[in-house]
Amino acid sequence: MTDVFTEEKRSEIMSKIKGKWTKPEKRFYEENPEAVPHPKFPHNPDFLLDGRIAFLDSSFWHGRVSEAKYSKMSEYWRDKLFKNIARDECADAFYSHLGILDRRLI
Repeated sequence: MTDVFTEEKRSEIMSKIKGKWTKPEKRFYEENPEAVPHPKFPHNPDFLLDGRIAFLDSSFWHGRVSEAKYSKMSEYWRDKLFKNIARDECADAFYSHLGILDRRLI
């Protein structure tokens, strides 16, 4: 699948995507006001709650897409998702070893 936008336009669009305080993060914090948002820990977790690290993962950005959709992606997007998955696995291994991982799908 080719991108419908030019590189410049795609860059402009992507630059507006926020990494912190997304709608799901705001909703999570409203439901868990005792959670510590964006603690300064390795792998940039979203929250610290009851001594556990919480990552809030969206399906697409963390590689949970259908095979049909994946096969239509350009090499750029496949590589991007692969790097996201590899980063997630590294963070999961780190915090699982410590016994404090809580990864949630949003």
